[in-house]
Amino acid sequence: DYLDALVRIVAACARHGKTPGFLATDAMWARDYLARGFRMMAFGIDTLLLRDALRRGLDVMRASPPAS
Repeated sequence: DYLDALVRIVAACARHGKTPGFLATDAMWARDYLARGFRMMAFGIDTLLLRDALRRGLDVMRASPPAS
């Protein structure tokens, strides 16, 4: 099963002096995999990071009153 494989991966990395890594697409995944022993974390996918930044920018502009 997948979760058992994660345990084996972390254990194998420890035995061989390697750092287990994971690409987390959001903060929840990052927290979960850090708790499972993964210590090298890449966070986010370019398109998702850009989409979220654009959404925040648009939200700020939409909330701003129009110029007089």
